Amino acid sequence: MPKKVKKILIALVTILIVTLAVLIASPKQYLIIDGQNNIAYGGAINTVFHEGLDNVDHDTARLANAYLKDRAADYVVLINPPSVRTVLDFYNLAKVHGARLIIGDTPNEKELKAELFNSTLSNKEIRFQTNQEWKPDWRNSFY
Repeated sequence: MPKKVKKILIALVTILIVTLAVLIASPKQYLIIDGQNNIAYGGAINTVFHEGLDNVDHDTARLANAYLKDRAADYVVLINPPSVRTVLDFYNLAKVHGARLIIGDTPNEKELKAELFNSTLSNKEIRFQTNQEWKPDWRNSFY
């Protein structure tokens, strides 16, 4: 191999390694949704949390969508979702915005997992992290 090709390959590999290190080290943003504290955008997220996307008017759904878009969170964390429909709604909203969904706390974890499995979603698509306290630190996690 010519020396120029080797130098170019070494430079490309170095750039790739540095880029991966930066991506891994960057802090992740968590949007915590509990149905009470998300009052921005007229409380649209709270309304969708309790009533579901199918049961709200177009403007409320649009505001909830804009809220998630503006927050640009890497993860959406649901605290005590009232139904599987709520989980599915927020899974779809998160997916549209490139975020992953986490169930942060729920009293009926086993039943919820079973119903989600029956709806063709798996733990790969929705993570359960019910073993930790989800409080906003206002740096990397927020309501």
